Amino acid sequence: MSTGSSIITSRLDGIVIDVECHITKGLSGIVIVGFANKAADGAKERLRGAFSNTQLELPRKRITVNLAPGDIPEDSTSFDLAIATAILAVSGQMSKPVPCSM
Repeated sequence: MSTGSSIITSRLDGIVIDVECHITKGLSGIVIVGFANKAADGAKERLRGAFSNTQLELPRKRITVNLAPGDIPEDSTSFDLAIATAILAVSGQMSKPVPCSM
């Protein structure tokens, strides 16, 4: 499993959202879990498009992405880069990202 981070804003505060990715055998597809809405759920199609336009390979396996904590609505498209980075790291296409400390 690989973990990355993204930040969303809530009023005047920034909230760190952990993006965890796990790739397993099974029917290929991307599942985003957490308190994601349509904007974050649309990341699946944006990721497919981005991967198809690059030299990078989107694994043809079951990709589960967890946005944590699960009690905060993740209603932003700002997770795309963190999700892509986590997928690349867990699939071995890049070294694991260095966790940021705050």
